[in-house]
Amino acid sequence: YQGYDGNIYEDIITATQQVDISAVHIASRIKQEISGISETDPRLGGTFNYNGQSYSGYYNFFNIGVYGDNKIVKGMIYAKDHGWDSPFDAVYGGALFIRSGYIDVNQDTMYYQKFDVSTTNGHYTNQYMQNLAAPVQETNTTYNTYVNNFSEYLNTAIKFTIPVYENMSNYAVVAPS
Repeated sequence: YQGYDGNIYEDIITATQQVDISAVHIASRIKQEISGISETDPRLGGTFNYNGQSYSGYYNFFNIGVYGDNKIVKGMIYAKDHGWDSPFDAVYGGALFIRSGYIDVNQDTMYYQKFDVSTTNGHYTNQYMQNLAAPVQETNTTYNTYVNNFSEYLNTAIKFTIPVYENMSNYAVVAPS
C-alpha cells in the first residue's frame, strides 16, 4: 500500500495478539471491506481532500465511519482523527474498534455485529452494517481465508453460536432473488 515496505500479515498477527481478537476474523473483515479497491484509494493511504486541504498516508481497512454522502472522506477523517497513519495503526485501531465496540458488549459473532439482538444496551442500536446480503459473501471470504492462509485450523474444533428465536420456521428460508 502506497510504498508500504512492511508486512501486512505480520501487522495483523501482532495487532490481533495485542487486542486479543482472532487474526482470521480481522483478516477476513479487512479482505471483505477493501477487496478490489484501487491501490490509490484513500483507504489504502491515497489522497483525499477535506476542507480545501489534501491529505494522504492515512488508512482505513475496515471502512469505519464510511456512510452516507461523502462516505470515503468521512471514513478518512475518522482514520486521520484516530492517528491511523500506518497500516499497523489502522489494523490495530480497527481491531480495537471491533473488540471494544462489539465483542466486549456481547456482539461476539458476525451475525450479532450485523443484527444487534444480544447487547445489554438495547436492541438494534449497535449494528456494524445493514447489508443483508453480506453474510453469504462474508462466510465465503472467511472460509477462503482459512483455506488459503490458516488451513491447519480447518480440522480443529470450532464453537458455533447459533441464535434460536421463538416461533422460528422449521424449514430453511429461501434467499430472496
